[in-house]
Amino acid sequence: MSDRLAELLRQRAQLQEQLAQLDRQIAAAASAMAPELPPSAPSASKIPSVPVVITDPDAIIGQYASDSNRLKTDVRKGCLLYAALALLLLILGIAGLLRFSRH
Repeated sequence: MSDRLAELLRQRAQLQEQLAQLDRQIAAAASAMAPELPPSAPSASKIPSVPVVITDPDAIIGQYASDSNRLKTDVRKGCLLYAALALLLLILGIAGLLRFSRH
């Protein structure tokens, strides 16, 4: 068993023990408040437990990882787009100046 898997299983066991302790405390507090609760209030034993799902962290990271070649291409396209826009604005500015200077 890998160290990573053993550590995850240990953490899961700790969390389950903490949840069990919280369930016991909730049940104790609910039994102390039992006369004050309306009959339709759910008891602590009826609270559904959330299942613990262990997934491979590398698979999760792989879902959000981007291709470095695609990133380089996107950056290159963005730089060219900004350069083209700057050149267009420069040409429009010069044309505007020439037009107003003739009048």
